Order: sequence, then structure tokens, then C-alpha cells
Amino acid sequence: HRHRAMMAGADRYAFDVGDFGKCGFLRSLADRGLSLGVVWYAVADEAHNLDGKHVAYLQERPKNQREFRSCDPGLYDGLRQAWASGSRTIARLEASGALPPGTMPYADRIEGKARTERELWFGRALTLLGRCDVLFLDPDNGLAPARLVTARSVSPKHATLAEVGEAWKGGHSLAIYHHIGRNGTTEQQIARWLGELRAVVESASISTVLFLRGSRRAYFVIAQPAHAERVRAQLDQFLASEWRRHFRLALA
Repeated sequence: HRHRAMMAGADRYAFDVGDFGKCGFLRSLADRGLSLGVVWYAVADEAHNLDGKHVAYLQERPKNQREFRSCDPGLYDGLRQAWASGSRTIARLEASGALPPGTMPYADRIEGKARTERELWFGRALTLLGRCDVLFLDPDNGLAPARLVTARSVSPKHATLAEVGEAWKGGHSLAIYHHIGRNGTTEQQIARWLGELRAVVESASISTVLFLRGSRRAYFVIAQPAHAERVRAQLDQFLASEWRRHFRLALA
């Protein structure tokens, strides 16, 4: 059974330059025989929000051909064709072939902030994606600061450290999306989150990749020992490719 694509809350982001980078990153990470599961943190509709408007990279200009299409022509052409054909939805993005072949998505909507419901929601994700080598956690805003996680409620736009720990203990390597905010420099924020993550996954090595277009985004990559060599090789290859125009390895 294939779950329905991510719902309306994140449709406003579909096809923006962040999605281009995200899909390119995932297509690289899932190479070398690693199966991928994607946990979309699907929330309620926010069509009034102006986020996700960065689609100029898809316009037919020589500069876009050089700077974007050269990174992954198949991805770029698929996104451009799907974007030009009509509505900006995650369903249309998935249909473009943007995600790696064989990707398993989990897109059940997060209904409200209740912690008990959230724990059930994430449990269903782990059940559905239990056989995937790598899980990509894709909340709107990234990892949740402590103030947004209480005994009764959890922000629907964030992934929690508890969820990271649960997925890690299930044997999955992880890639986690995090939106860089305004509370300190990029390096300071990454260093803080690395400290938090290391407390959850103990001695595992963590790589942090930064996407530099539009709003700055970080991807925390945590590899299980059985996957570490392949993940490192893929990241090295990715950052040495044309994608180096848009990504770099964080030094924090």
C-alpha cells in the first residue's frame, strides 16, 4: 500500500528551490543500495503563508541551466515539467520522479498538538517504514527546541529528539531536515543541535550538510555502523559533484 502524498500544509513548498536541493540530496543518499523511507510531517493547510515561493530557478534561463540543471538533469527536467503543468502539490512533485526509485513515503496528517496522538502517529510511521535502511525526517521547521515539547503537546512542525532516538534504536540510519533560524549564527545553531543529537544516538558519527540557496537549511545525517562507509562515500561524492554549488559540509 502506498500512502497518499504529503497533504496541503506543505504543498505551498512544492517545487521551490528547497525541494530541488532536498530531492537531489536524497537521490544521492539513497544510492549504493540503501532503501529510503520518507516521513513527511504533514500538517493543516496554510495556503495564506508566503513561504515556498522560490521557484525562479525553474524558469528557462541560461543561468539556471548552468547552476541548477547541471546538478541533476533528470531531476531538474522532471520538476520543471511538472511545475509548468499546473498546481504546486507534493503529489505532483512525487509523480515527477523526483524521489529515488523505491522510496516509501509516510504522509498521514498530524492532527493537532496532543502528545499521545503524536506518539501514535510516529509509531505508525516506524511500522510502515520498518524495513527501510534510511529514514528521512522532514518537518517544516526541523528539530524541536525543548519549549515546544511538553508532557501534553508537541509542535506539529518539528521533529522531536525522542523520535530521532526511537528511529535510531530501530536500526535506521537517519537524515533530518532542519531550518536554520535566527537564534545565533548557523555554526552556533548546528553545534547546539549536534550536542543534543549526540546525547540521543551516543557514539554514532553525525555529518551536517548545509543547503545554501534561499533560506539556509541543514541536513543532519546519522549513519548506523552497517551503513557508515556507504553513506560517507555518497556524501563525499555528492559534495564533489555539481551540487557543490549549493551545498557544503558544515564544520561545527
